[in-house]
Amino acid sequence: MSDDFERAVLISFNFTPGEQELKARANSFINEIRQSPDVWGLCVERFSITAYPEVKFWCLQTLHEVIRTSYSALADAAKGIIKTALMTWVTRDCNNSQVPLPPFLRNKIAQTLVSVLQYEFPSTWPSFFEDLIRVMLPGCCAAVTPGGPMVLGPVAQGNEGVVDMFCRILVSVDEDLVTLDIPRSQNESKLSMHVKDSMREHSIVDVAAAWYSLAEAYATKAPELAAFVLQTMQRYICWIDINLVGNEKFTTLLQAVLESGYSPLSLRGAAADCLAELLEKRMEPTAKLSLIKSMGIMDRCAKWAVSGFPLPPGSPAAQALSGTAGPSASGLSLADEDPGGAELLAKLAHLLACLATETMDCLKKVENGVISLTAMGFGVGEDATQEASAAAASATQLLDTLLPALLSAFRSGIDEVSLPMLPFMSAYVARLKTLHKRHGGALPPECILHIHAMLAGIAVGARYPLHNSANDAGQGGVVTGPNGRGGPSPAAKDEQAEMEDKRRDLFTLYKNLAKVAYLEALGFVGSTLQAVVEAGAAAGTDGQQPSQGARWQDVEIGVSLLYELGEAAAEESAKAEGAAPLAALVTALAQACGAATPAHHTPGVQAMEHMAGQFTAALPAAGHRLVSLSVMETFVRYARILQQHQTLLPSVLVAFLDARGLGHPSEDVSTRACYLFCRISKTLRAPLRPYLADILPSIETHLARIATTPTTDMPAVQAVARDAASKAMAPATALLDDRLYVFEAVGLLLGQEEVPAEQQSAALSALLQPLTAQIKANLPSSQPQGGAPQSGLILQALEAVVRLNKGFKTDLAIRSRPQIGAMFGSVVEVALAVPREFPGHKLLRARFISFVHRMVEGLQALLLPYLPSALEALLMVPQPDAADVVDVLQLLGQLITRFKAVLSPLIEGLLPLLAGRVHCLLEAGGMWDWSGRMAEPQAAAAASAAAAASSAAAAGASSQAANG
Repeated sequence: MSDDFERAVLISFNFTPGEQELKARANSFINEIRQSPDVWGLCVERFSITAYPEVKFWCLQTLHEVIRTSYSALADAAKGIIKTALMTWVTRDCNNSQVPLPPFLRNKIAQTLVSVLQYEFPSTWPSFFEDLIRVMLPGCCAAVTPGGPMVLGPVAQGNEGVVDMFCRILVSVDEDLVTLDIPRSQNESKLSMHVKDSMREHSIVDVAAAWYSLAEAYATKAPELAAFVLQTMQRYICWIDINLVGNEKFTTLLQAVLESGYSPLSLRGAAADCLAELLEKRMEPTAKLSLIKSMGIMDRCAKWAVSGFPLPPGSPAAQALSGTAGPSASGLSLADEDPGGAELLAKLAHLLACLATETMDCLKKVENGVISLTAMGFGVGEDATQEASAAAASATQLLDTLLPALLSAFRSGIDEVSLPMLPFMSAYVARLKTLHKRHGGALPPECILHIHAMLAGIAVGARYPLHNSANDAGQGGVVTGPNGRGGPSPAAKDEQAEMEDKRRDLFTLYKNLAKVAYLEALGFVGSTLQAVVEAGAAAGTDGQQPSQGARWQDVEIGVSLLYELGEAAAEESAKAEGAAPLAALVTALAQACGAATPAHHTPGVQAMEHMAGQFTAALPAAGHRLVSLSVMETFVRYARILQQHQTLLPSVLVAFLDARGLGHPSEDVSTRACYLFCRISKTLRAPLRPYLADILPSIETHLARIATTPTTDMPAVQAVARDAASKAMAPATALLDDRLYVFEAVGLLLGQEEVPAEQQSAALSALLQPLTAQIKANLPSSQPQGGAPQSGLILQALEAVVRLNKGFKTDLAIRSRPQIGAMFGSVVEVALAVPREFPGHKLLRARFISFVHRMVEGLQALLLPYLPSALEALLMVPQPDAADVVDVLQLLGQLITRFKAVLSPLIEGLLPLLAGRVHCLLEAGGMWDWSGRMAEPQAAAAASAAAAASSAAAAGASSQAANG
C-alpha cells in the first residue's frame, strides 16, 4: 500500500497533459485515504521515511487540514504524537545541513505547528515558545524569579536550521493568527487578541531576548540569517512593549548594523525597517520625543546630509547618489541596475522620512493640544503650558537638525531617495502656512532657504531622466512614417505616462508651496528659464535640437513649472507684487520663442517671423515634442497676460503655426496644437485680428491636410491631455477629431464684424470651396464607373463647415453681410445629396443631422428653403430603426422651437408618416398594445384593487388576533 500511496501522490502532482484518466484515478485513491479518521498517523509515519518532497508536502497538507478541522476531537495520545512529530521535524529534519528541506516544506511545517498552537497555547502548552528557544539555545536556564525571563544560553554552532524555523514559525504566527492587515472574521479577530495577550503574558520577553542574541551572534557569521531574525522582529514591534526592543541595547545594535560598510544589504535594510517600525509605534507625543532622543539616531541621520547614505563604497547606488557616475540624473531609478542598492536606499530614505514625519506629528499634537484647550475656554495650567512649550521647542530643534539631510535627499534626483520624502514635505508646507499666518505674512530667513531647496528638489524630481530617456530619440521620441509624420514611440508614451503619475504629487506640493511663498516660486522659475536660455545661447543652439549647454529636459521642466504656477497665481496675480513678475516671465518666454523661430517659406509665417525675430535669446530645444506641448499650454493659460502685451503676439502665433505646433511631425503635438490654438483664439480674438492676413496663408496647408485625412484613415490621431482633467480623445467611431478645432479657430478670427467685408468674403470662399468640392467629389453619383466613394472625406468636410460656422454670428450672416449666409447656404445645397445617396450609412446620417442642427442656428430663415429636401432625404431610410426616428424627431423639435408657425405646413405633411413609423417600431418591439389592455390607467387600477384586497386581509387578521 505504501508504494501505491507514494505513486498515487506523485501522479497527482504530475501536470503532464494526456494522463488525465490516470491522474483522476490517483486522486480518487488518495482522497479515499484522506477520508480515513486515522490518516494523521499515516502522515506522521510517511513524512519521516519518504524521500519524495511531493509526498512530504501531501502529508503536511493533509495533517494541517486534520488539525484545522478536527483537532479537538482527537485523543490526547494522538495530539501528543502529532506535537512530538512536529517538534522532531523542526529540530531534526529542518536542521539537517546534509539533506536540507526545501523552503516550501519548512514553511508548511511551521504553518502546521502554528495550527496546533492556536488550540494548545497557552492552556495546555504554555511553554511552546520556551521549548523552541531551549532547542535553539541549548544552554538556556529557567527564570531566576517566578514569572521572570529565561536566562538564555549562548548561540550554538550548527543550529542555524532551528533558528530559521524559529523565524518561520513566528512569521506564520503573525500571518495566520495575529496580524489584522488580513481581513478576518469576528472569531478570528478574537483569536488574534487572545494570542497576542497570551504571548505578552507568557513568552514575548523571552522571544525578544532571543531576537537580540540571534541578531548579535549571526550578524557577522550568518548575516542573511540575522536579517531574517530582524525581519521577523519587525512584524511584532507594533504591538509588543516598546521597552523590549526600543532600549539602548537593541537600538545600538541596529544602528551599528546600519552603519556597517560590510554588512550585506539585506541585513542593513532589515535594521532600517526595525528602526522605522519603532519610530512609527503609536504613543503620546512627549513619550515619542523622548524615545527619539534615547535612540540616538537623530545625529546619525543628520550626518547623512554631508556624508550621504551609508552605502557600500563603489556600488552603483553610491555612485549615483554622490554624482560620481555622471551628471545628476533626475528621475533615475536604480531598480534595474542595482536592485539591492535600490532597496536599501529606499529603506534608508523611508527611515529618514519616518523620523522627520513622526517628529512633525509630535510638534503638531503638542501645539494643537494647548491651542484647542485654550480655544474651547478651558484653563491650561502653567505646568502644562511649560511642558508643551518645552516639547514643542525640542521637536523644533530636532526638525532643524534633520532638515539639511531631508532636503539633500529630496534633491538627490533618485526616485528611491526623493519620493519617500514627499509626505514630510507636504506636512512641512502646511507648517510653513501656519507660520506664515502667525508672523503676519512673513517667514523666518531659514524657512526661505528651505523653500528654495524644496523648489529645487521638486524641479529635479519632476524633470525627465537626463540619460537613456525614451524621449531623447529624434524630436522627442517621434517615430516618423514615409510622409514625414508620425507619433511618439511606445516607449516614449510609456515614459510620459509614468512621469505624469509621478509629477502629480510633486506639482501638488509645488502649488501649495507657491501659495505660501509666491514670490520665491516666481524667482525660482525665472532663474530656471534664464539659465536654460543662457546655456542655449552659449552653446549656439538653433532652438530645435537639444544642445550640449541646455538639455530639453531642463527646458521642459522650466516651462512646466511656469504653467503650474498659474494655479497658485489665481489669488496672488491680482496683487501688485505678484502680477508684474508673472507677466515678465510670460513675456520673456514669448520673446525666447520668437527668437527660436526656424526658417520657413510660408508667406504668412515669414511676416510674423520678421516681427518676432527681434529677440536674440532663443529658447533651446523648442521643437522637442514635450517642450512644444508645454510652451503652447503655457501660452493658453496666460492668454490674459498676452492680451496686455500685444507686441508679443507674433512670437506666440509663430509657436503655434510653425513646425513647433500645427506643423510638428508628431501627430499628437499637431493635434493638440489645433485644440490649443482654438482656445487662445477665443481669448485673443480681437487682438489677433490685425494678424489675420498673415495667419490665413500660414494655416492654409494645415487646413488642407486635416480636411483630406479623416480620423477613420488616421487612427493614431489623439489629443494629448495635459492632465486627468483635460479633454480626452473620443473613439474614432465617434468622429471627434481634435484637429478640426483649427477650423473653429479660423471661423472665430474670420467671423468678426470688424474684418473688412471683402477680405472676409474672399477668405471664407477660399475655405468653403474646397470643402464643398470635397463633398461633391465623393458622392456615389460623382464617381467614375467602378469607383468607390470615400465617406470619411465627406464626414470631415461636413464637420469642418460646422466648425467654421460657429465663428459667425447669425446677424452677420443673414443681415449685415448676407453673402456670408449665401456661401453657407450653397454648402447646404450640396450636402442635401449626402443622405439621399447614402441612405444606410449611419455615421454620414448622424453627421448630416448634426450639420443641419448647426445651420438652423447659424442661418435661421435662410435654411427654410432647404428643409423639405433635407427632411425628405432623412426619411428615405428603407427600414428605419428607433435611433433613426429619434434623430429626426429631435431635429423636428429644434425646427418647431426655432420657426414655430412658419413650419406648420411642412410638419402637417410629415406627421402621418412619422406617427406611422413610431407605431410600427413600438408594435414590433412588443412595447405597446394599442387595444388598451395594457394601458397605464387600467394597469394602475388593477394594482390599486390588489393593494386594497391585501390591506383588507391584513386588517381581518389583526381583528381576529385581538379577539382571541
